[in-house]
Amino acid sequence: MSPHLAAFLTSMLPRRGKVGVQDIAGRDAVIGAFYRYLDAVGVAHCNFGGFRRSGDGGAYAGSFSGSRLPLPFQEEFTEELAGEDYVMRKSAQLTARAPVARFSIGLPVLDEVAAFNPASVPVQQECARHGIVEGMALIGDTSGAGPPHRGRFFGFVFAGERGSGGHITALMPELELAAFALLDRVAPVLEAQIDGFSRKLTPREQDVLSWLAEGLQRQEIAHRLGISVPTVDLHAANLKRKLDALTLAEAVAKGIRYGLI
Repeated sequence: MSPHLAAFLTSMLPRRGKVGVQDIAGRDAVIGAFYRYLDAVGVAHCNFGGFRRSGDGGAYAGSFSGSRLPLPFQEEFTEELAGEDYVMRKSAQLTARAPVARFSIGLPVLDEVAAFNPASVPVQQECARHGIVEGMALIGDTSGAGPPHRGRFFGFVFAGERGSGGHITALMPELELAAFALLDRVAPVLEAQIDGFSRKLTPREQDVLSWLAEGLQRQEIAHRLGISVPTVDLHAANLKRKLDALTLAEAVAKGIRYGLI
């Protein structure tokens, strides 16, 4: 283990648990440490985030969790290119016995990309224009062990300019450790990104959500918070709307998954 990886893993120790989706400062600190580690080991580019796979094998990514690509290209990628992206489409090959995959990406493997999905070639070429010329990808099922039944995945692309592929390939065992350490800390952020959750709960909505998670009834929550029952109902309705939940139980489940509770 390199001293750079050792220092990064130490910084990832969950002193305060996982980083919730509304903990912007915590998220930025953790992701910032990850990119400082990549700088130290000579990896120029890394895009990472969560995505869903559609029934036709395509993919959807709401946004990157981390990237050094120009913001206009990030938006172009998520809005126009993600559906044919080679990295995300490869998630269709994950199985219960192989829930994680690693493979080369970029211009040196365009023949492999074309054989897999011809429409992915222009996406790789466009990414190369922005510095993702060659490197390696790491993808996996966010549910961990078992079949990728939820259709929810994570992906990392480690890349650089031409000639960087060999260096990145040699580093992959170390880069994987760093990636999984990062995922462990920011899992709620990734889950929210996959779902497209981008709203912010008010402090009072978070209070109501927390008491709902404790199993309290609306009258009990009103008493604890010193508000009326109709006001509790208003907050509960806002929670279902913001969390895109049909029931309060679903809202609580999502709140836990996103680190809001």
